[in-house]
Amino acid sequence: MIVFFAVYLTKQKDDLRNIWKGFIKPFLILSPAILVLLGVQSHFSASVIIILVVAVMMIVAGTRVAHFVSFGAAGAGAGIGLMYILAKFFGIGTYRLTRITSFLNPWADAQDSGWQIIQSLYAIGSGGLFGVGLRR
Repeated sequence: MIVFFAVYLTKQKDDLRNIWKGFIKPFLILSPAILVLLGVQSHFSASVIIILVVAVMMIVAGTRVAHFVSFGAAGAGAGIGLMYILAKFFGIGTYRLTRITSFLNPWADAQDSGWQIIQSLYAIGSGGLFGVGLRR
């Protein structure tokens, strides 16, 4: 996907300032592929990383940053809303909703979904950001 967009952005270099050819059209190409990846695999973070890498590539190639600011918040809000609706009403991807809610309040389920977050807080609390060092 990243190599495809590198070639695409190189060939469309002159049209990147245009909102349709330089911003909306590339994301219309990217979105179905990401949605298929999310449907087949439960690897949400890889999909987010692909989207972020492509966004940085588009900015470096010459797409206007204003397009990302104006459409980015709306797209992120729509994506989060869609994930919530799918998880709450259709039972699709409920683990994502559980991970987000456990991140917001890990002590609500300290033995299961919040356990790792609580352990990381204990580690940072006892060692700070740089750790306690080697001990005997």
